[in-house]
Amino acid sequence: MSALVAIFLLTVGLLAGVLIGRRRPTIRPTAVDRLWKPFLKSADPALVIYSNPIFSGTPDEGLKLVQPDTPESQVAANRILDETYTGTGEVVAARILSQLFDRRGSDFVLKRSRLVTWDEAKLRNLIFMGAPSQNGALHDLPATADFTINLNAQHTGYIANLHPRTGEPAAFIPSSANEEFALVAMIPGIDTSRRIAVFAGLTTNGTQSAVEYAASPHGAATLLEKAGEADGSSKPFEAVLHISLSRGVPLRADLVALHSH
Repeated sequence: MSALVAIFLLTVGLLAGVLIGRRRPTIRPTAVDRLWKPFLKSADPALVIYSNPIFSGTPDEGLKLVQPDTPESQVAANRILDETYTGTGEVVAARILSQLFDRRGSDFVLKRSRLVTWDEAKLRNLIFMGAPSQNGALHDLPATADFTINLNAQHTGYIANLHPRTGEPAAFIPSSANEEFALVAMIPGIDTSRRIAVFAGLTTNGTQSAVEYAASPHGAATLLEKAGEADGSSKPFEAVLHISLSRGVPLRADLVALHSH
């Protein structure tokens, strides 16, 4: 009898060992998972809105950018307008987002800014790519309260710091063609249960670099560390990146200011 009991216990132990060995290890969410959690876990796919500037003229005869401050009467009077273009940085950024979402089994809806309706936008998490001057939907939404992209009289962009903290400048202005700045923000949406993400460079290269930074393990971890976390995701924040360029190619992005809310 004792031999049967010993065989039974040995069999149970072997089965338990096999079952325990088959248990899948617990995988902790990465910094990228936590930063992007509101946009990845929503039942409704996020709406990604990319910049969509207006040009006058034709590709054959030449295209000229219609400046954002052009009066509507002048825009309407121009019979040859083209609003089907976006920047190369926005294209690369869309690819980066596609890879990020695909790897996590999530999806998003991609739209150019001039096709967005607010009836649709208020029901979704929103991801804006491109500066407000060329992203009409973001321009209509006063999304950020601490940092904003402005244009000077020469239509050169800079980031204004509306509420400078100790040691921060009142404006982030590029000093050469080999640098620029970009805005990264994750803030409450139109509906407070939703989120808005903003990636806006002074140029299309800055927009690309901002998305690359937030999608990278180092960038996501840095933003989470500075902004703080709650419920496994980042607290709302606005941040400024300094970007080093070489011949128009973003090489490095560094966080230079972050205001958490």
